[in-house]
Amino acid sequence: MMMNSRLVALLAALLICRAADVTAMTVDERETLVRTAEAHAGDSPVPTRAATTRPVADVIGKTVVYGRLAGQALSGYLVRPSAAKGPYPG
Repeated sequence: MMMNSRLVALLAALLICRAADVTAMTVDERETLVRTAEAHAGDSPVPTRAATTRPVADVIGKTVVYGRLAGQALSGYLVRPSAAKGPYPG
């Protein structure tokens, strides 16, 4: 049985709201969440060329913590040319 994309969007929005504590959201935030879910209901993740093209130079990368939010570490992946010499920006 196929589900209507609007129903799927609404269910996704409700699940997100439940996970994000609906009581802390304003009416505008809820409406924005529902509109966003509807607008992206048919989307599928597709990598960009930047993510799928091999680097032209040798690189090194590592996961780094760049901050904290609500007591949780914010992490990302930092990549730089392996021949780069410090000091680095940031």
